[in-house]
This record gives sequence, structure tokens and C-alpha cells, in this order.
Amino acid sequence: MYRIHNVTTEVLKWHLDSLSAQTLQLLKDFRDGLLTFEGSVGRTNVIRYVYKVCKGSPTWYFLDYYSSLANLKTLLCASWEDIMTIIHNVEAWNVDKEWKTRITKDKFLKEEYYSEGTNNEGLMYVDDFHDILYHIFVEILYEKVLDKLQFIKNLNLKVCPYCGRNKINVASYEGKRDSKPPIDHFLPKSKYPFLAVSFCNLIPCCTTCNDICNKGTFDPLENGLTLENPHVFDDEHVRFKGDFPDMLSMNEDDYDVSMQFAPESLAIGYKTTLKLEEFYKDEKQKMIDMHENLLTFSDARKENLASLGIEESYLNNIQKQVLGYRLDGKTSVREFYKFKKEMFEQLLEKYNLR
Repeated sequence: MYRIHNVTTEVLKWHLDSLSAQTLQLLKDFRDGLLTFEGSVGRTNVIRYVYKVCKGSPTWYFLDYYSSLANLKTLLCASWEDIMTIIHNVEAWNVDKEWKTRITKDKFLKEEYYSEGTNNEGLMYVDDFHDILYHIFVEILYEKVLDKLQFIKNLNLKVCPYCGRNKINVASYEGKRDSKPPIDHFLPKSKYPFLAVSFCNLIPCCTTCNDICNKGTFDPLENGLTLENPHVFDDEHVRFKGDFPDMLSMNEDDYDVSMQFAPESLAIGYKTTLKLEEFYKDEKQKMIDMHENLLTFSDARKENLASLGIEESYLNNIQKQVLGYRLDGKTSVREFYKFKKEMFEQLLEKYNLR
């Protein structure tokens, strides 16, 4: 896991330029009732209706507000702080209204929606905040307009920001389907459809983390903040604690690793949901390798390597001796960077080498 640092002005400009024109047109056309679409509820005795925005409804206020180019820029290029403000606005517009779930037959029969009567076929006009914004932002903008491959390429991440373990490579050939990692919606699009193309809500990640049995549709805002957005992730809030034997051992049972969280609520996201503590317990061989490298890189071995032409600057760099690379902060490129760094620091402390 790591914080995404390499978001440039050019990357944000590409995101805005690639989406703003079509998004503005969609928002205005739905706001003004020029665009509608059919919906239905029920498996038997299906009820058909037409989604149409009613003036003065929460949907109308949202579309009207973000039909301003300045406000739309905030929505599309949202920082984590912006996202919190956007959700606050949505809650203010939907006082006493459920906005996180789709319309159901029960809701329809109870008329829990805004309406302006029926069309000339007798179909009810339905204004449901969730469903209309899901249609605009997920079904149209995310699925059909956003260039997902280019979005991932622009971020240039090589390692999953959720787990820090798995590569997330991209490959494309003309005439073949692109190979690319999934894009996770940090706040799930099923609950927050209006954030479906908001920059900081789109997180390229590995298939393991994105799987339905791990991150999937998990909502990090339920029961307090339980997972940190990779754009604001703080290393100090999630730490690895390694247990090393007093003497080098090749037995994995002599080693252990656990995770520590501050605040403790983050354990829900990283330990229970993403299952990272269990995944990292399977990486004890890396702990053994670091332990062995530290204890066996003796002065005699240095002299032997020096005789082979290895530069002194390398031989005296304990990071390279133990890890094979400097701790250069390249978290988005090197797998297991945070884990290895914190295990390395604990080894130095154990042997008073700091």
C-alpha cells in the first residue's frame, strides 16, 4: 500500500478535457427534461415507467449545480476533500430521502420518488436521484466515454496501491483487447454513482484487491473511515510489525508479521476486508531473506566482492545489501516496498545498526 503522488496538472487536464463537454451536455439535457429513458421494476407483473427529472427535485438541483463548468471541474477532478464536500451537498439536497440505492417495486408502489404525471402512453414519469445519476455517470460516462486504458496509463502506476504486493501492468496490441488492471471505485459506484468518473475515486488496482470477496463494493465510509483513499494514504496510520528470531532461522514458523492501525477503525478495511495481514503472513520468506542478507554480509564477503570489482559505495550501502535496492521512495514501482522497508528498519533496530 502506498500514497499516489504522481498526479500532475497535465493528467488532471486530460481527465477534464476528455469528459467535460459530453458531461455538461448530458447534465443540461437531463436537467431540462430533454433526455429521458425507460425503466421497470418487478419480475412478474412488470411495471414500466420513464425516468425524467422534475424541476426543483434533488436530481434537478444536482444537475443544475454541476452544469456550471467551474463546479463540474470540481466534480470531475475532485480531490478527497472535494469528494467529502460533494457528498455533503448530496445529503443536503436529499434530506429525509434515500439516495444510495436503486428504486424497487416496493418503493415504486409507495411512490417514494418525484413525478410530473405520465407521458402520452400513460407511463409514469419517475425522478429517482440514484437511478438517473447512475444512468448518466456510470452507464454512459464511465462505461462508454471514459478512456480507461489511457486513464491508467496516465497515472503510470506499476503496483497496486491498496496492497503494495501485486503488479498492475498494461499491454495493448492493435486488433487485440487491451490487458489492463481493473479500476476500483474507492466509494462504490453502486452507492455513489455521481462519483463514477471523479478522478480521486478511480483507483487502478490488482484483481485480488478488486475481487468481490475483498474490496469489491465495500464502502470505506460506513462506520467511520475504515480505509484510506490512496491519494491521501498516510504511512504512519498503517504499520507492519515483524517478529524475528534472535538467530537466523530458515524455518518460517520462527517468523511472524502483524499489522497495526491508528485509528483502529482502519483494521476493518485493511485487515478484515482486504485481508492484507493474512496475505503478508505468506511472505515470511522475504523476512528470512532480509535477515540472512543482514547477518551474512560480513567484512570478509565485502572484501571478496571488492576483489571482483564491486564499487565501495555499493558495498557500504546496507540498504542495497539487504534489499537489493535503495529506499528511494519508488512505492508505485517496487512491489512490497512498504513491507520490506518496515521489516528492514526493525532489523536495524534489533541489531543496533541504526
